[in-house]
Amino acid sequence: NIAARFLRGLQWAAVVMNLVILCLLDLPKLLTHPEAYRPMAAQFAAWGGFVVLTLVVLVALRRGRSIGRWRWPLIAVVFGLSVLGTASVRPEDLLGFAHWSEGDAGWTLVLFLLDCRLLVFAVTLIAQYVLTFAQVGLAGDAAITFADSVNATVLIVSYQLSVGVISVVLRALAVSSARVAREEEQLRTSEEVARQLHRDRKDRYADLETTTVPLLSGLASGALDPGDDSVRRRCSVEAAKMRRLFAEDASVPDPLLHELRACIELAERQGLSVRFAATGKRPEIPKDVRRKLTEPAVTALATATGTVRLTVAGTEDAVTVSVIADALEPALPHSDGDVSTSAVVDGGRVWIEATWEVRR
Repeated sequence: NIAARFLRGLQWAAVVMNLVILCLLDLPKLLTHPEAYRPMAAQFAAWGGFVVLTLVVLVALRRGRSIGRWRWPLIAVVFGLSVLGTASVRPEDLLGFAHWSEGDAGWTLVLFLLDCRLLVFAVTLIAQYVLTFAQVGLAGDAAITFADSVNATVLIVSYQLSVGVISVVLRALAVSSARVAREEEQLRTSEEVARQLHRDRKDRYADLETTTVPLLSGLASGALDPGDDSVRRRCSVEAAKMRRLFAEDASVPDPLLHELRACIELAERQGLSVRFAATGKRPEIPKDVRRKLTEPAVTALATATGTVRLTVAGTEDAVTVSVIADALEPALPHSDGDVSTSAVVDGGRVWIEATWEVRR
């Protein structure tokens, strides 16, 4: 996320800066003032330890990982190396030019504290300086006065604390930016959903305009007799179609079964007995194909009498919706695009089958 990217960039900057300080500033001090250290090996051990710790953070960044539970053990190592670096400087050179670890150990601490709270960052950093000054106070004979060393240290600490403040501010800004981005994304999603719903409503109206609207207009004008059996059957069919359209929902696990169950529920409310079965695993079916597949079943459920048997069978390559019923208006065999429909009529009983084959 945004906060993680900001923090990662700041950590990379701190790693590069710490390596520059250690290699281009501190190492020359070590090499040009060997007489200030006793023993010299302890100084190289402290310097090498800081370099290794910096490289540990670098490797973690390269791998996209966090230091995690190793943070505080490694911070303890930084404190130990700081103590070693100060203890191996001659008393008369403490806090002087040769005492490179006095302020620069703090930069290694910064690497491990950038993602901490500001209070933790400040307390840990200041504790390292307090420990160093305690060592100097016990050793005595510092290279510069204690007041001068404090003034110089305050500048370095202020700079390091500023990095911590920047980290906190950037994280807060990143969290705020991420929240705004989420809100904008939610707004765009809701707008797209609203547009899709509007398109769906227009599609539904277009589907009903050619059949339902003329029927309602005829009933309203008196051109159609509500007592006529054929008119009543047309009303039943249109009611079933509307129920199917209202049941259309792409978010349900199986839209085909969802729409059929809505029509079955309407038929059962009208006293029809429906036996329903679904077998096989069906591929994803486009909305227009679903309508064509369910059309014969919807008509049969709206006009049938007695008991209706409805079956949905699916494979990876085809989906078949079949219905057996005593239908008053059996559907005639026809093909509609990718969906083929067949009907077998035996007296008043009809077997209708609609099949969609997947084109690959």
